[in-house]
Amino acid sequence: MGDQHRAVTTGGARLALGLAALLCMGPMAAGAGAGSAAPRVLWQLAEPARGIPARDDVSAYFLTQDHALVAASLTSGRVRWRLPFEGASPTFGSRVIVRGDLVVAGDYDLVGVDRRTGRPRWTFAPADDGGIGMHLGGVAGDTVFGGSLAGSLHAVSLRDGRPRWTARIGHAATTTVYAPVVQGASVAAAFTDFGATPGGGVALVDAATGRARWRRLLPGSIGASGAPVFAHGVVVAASRDGTLYALDERSGAVRWTLPRLETLADEQDYRPLAVSGRTLVAGSLSGEIVAWDLVTQRERWRRTPIVASVAFDLAVKDDVVYVPYFSNQLVALRVRDGRELWRVGGSRAQYRWVPDVDGSLMLASGSQILSLFRLDAASRGER
Repeated sequence: MGDQHRAVTTGGARLALGLAALLCMGPMAAGAGAGSAAPRVLWQLAEPARGIPARDDVSAYFLTQDHALVAASLTSGRVRWRLPFEGASPTFGSRVIVRGDLVVAGDYDLVGVDRRTGRPRWTFAPADDGGIGMHLGGVAGDTVFGGSLAGSLHAVSLRDGRPRWTARIGHAATTTVYAPVVQGASVAAAFTDFGATPGGGVALVDAATGRARWRRLLPGSIGASGAPVFAHGVVVAASRDGTLYALDERSGAVRWTLPRLETLADEQDYRPLAVSGRTLVAGSLSGEIVAWDLVTQRERWRRTPIVASVAFDLAVKDDVVYVPYFSNQLVALRVRDGRELWRVGGSRAQYRWVPDVDGSLMLASGSQILSLFRLDAASRGER
């Protein structure tokens, strides 16, 4: 089973943790799919997995719903080590990052862990108690960035867990700053102010210093949602009413917009975004996936592969966009034409998060199981 370590405090009361039942399974079918190129399962591990996992050449790393960070052998799926966190409620975090010999995980606070031994090296728990682990974002060099429930954007050293800078984006009592994204010298984050007059937008800061470059409220919005994306000189963000805004990366001025979906015209929407080349892809609580040409803003295709809401993220790798649904299924669509390549999941697997895809391997968290898949050329959309 590997070493057991003491619990790491992450902002909650102690939770008595027991080891989850373990089940390593050999290769098996990936499940029903509309496409003919479903990936092959290499192994599955019966754990209450949560969030976006990560891997290196030796291990797969993932969070569990009962406050633990787990490392499993990449070849067999057997648990190498398990690090319990402390908490009185289900795990808050939803992402794991591997950088060098370190695994960074967000539960409520942020924890840096030795990837070989599973022993904690540092914990970052900001004074504002804003739960940076809930909004863990991108990495640049030896710095990791995160949002906050207390209106702040943080940059943290991967070497020792010390803050490099903290930028105030909104009022601590009412503003949530979502997981930031980084590109080059810029960090962008969406935010929502839940105060008496709700609103939201996007803030762009310097990655090295945290100095504000611009802060833009989204016109007519009742709040921003999710992570923005960098693309072709703009930062694209979604408002809570479903409208997409392209903001000039240098000034924050609105360059163009894309309309909300008619199916949810009078309701709030949540539209996760992804970019592949000159194509922008957006999901929706309506279940629709829409792709546009970023240069012309013309719609390229529209698909509704499943009658269910798209979950809160999309991922793109090469010519494939990976779409998790709240129906517990993960769907792969080809970016160039929207063709469905395959789908996996269902009642047992329950995939609600985007996978980690690297080369021919795909690691996916389900609320009852962690799975490692093999992707061939067809399942990667190459033929």
